[in-house]
Amino acid sequence: MESTPLTLLFILVTGAVSVAAFSRPTLLSTLLLDARQVEARGERWRMLTSGFVHANFFHLFVNMFSFWSFGGVIEQVFGPALLAAIYIGGILGGSLLALVVHRGENYRALGASGGVCAVIFASVLIMPGSSIYLFLIPFPIPAQVFAFLFLGWTWFGMRRRGADGIGHDAHFAGALVGVLVVLLRAPGIVSESPLFVGGLLLASGWMLQQALSGRRGKHDWR
Repeated sequence: MESTPLTLLFILVTGAVSVAAFSRPTLLSTLLLDARQVEARGERWRMLTSGFVHANFFHLFVNMFSFWSFGGVIEQVFGPALLAAIYIGGILGGSLLALVVHRGENYRALGASGGVCAVIFASVLIMPGSSIYLFLIPFPIPAQVFAFLFLGWTWFGMRRRGADGIGHDAHFAGALVGVLVVLLRAPGIVSESPLFVGGLLLASGWMLQQALSGRRGKHDWR
């Protein structure tokens, strides 16, 4: 793999901030997404900083390993600027949807999954014929199949109103950001995989409409 300095920088910074926050509850409380603090005090920085803190080492490892696995592809193909736009955009998009859905609730969330999902879905669009390997599944899953399975799982989680403590809203919004940014940067991808891209956009549009019409949850890992 070619040098991917921004991918590594994001991992190092996220790891350092997350580990520091593990033993500093005040720092963690200051950085995570807290809907009431954002609404009442205008602490909008939490929409971004929440992506740099995690609940525990396993949460941190899964997110950063996933980001490392896919982020380098984006950085090599489109450069560091687009990687930053996708990753940061995914974190912000995930936080924004979570705030809208959980408006007025005692809702808190943390984790980089919005950005990670953005990077994964961007990679799927760039390499639709590739395969994805998941933990504990001993066989590869075609990327296009994975995309729709992921959306289905995310929709199921959103319908359960966050009962599993996972920020499915942020996952979905991040994935959508990744798709939209890549399509804006490389619209020719639509002509290469019209059915796949069209299906993704239709499913995502319907899910977004449904998410905005319902409310849920209180404290999620992302």
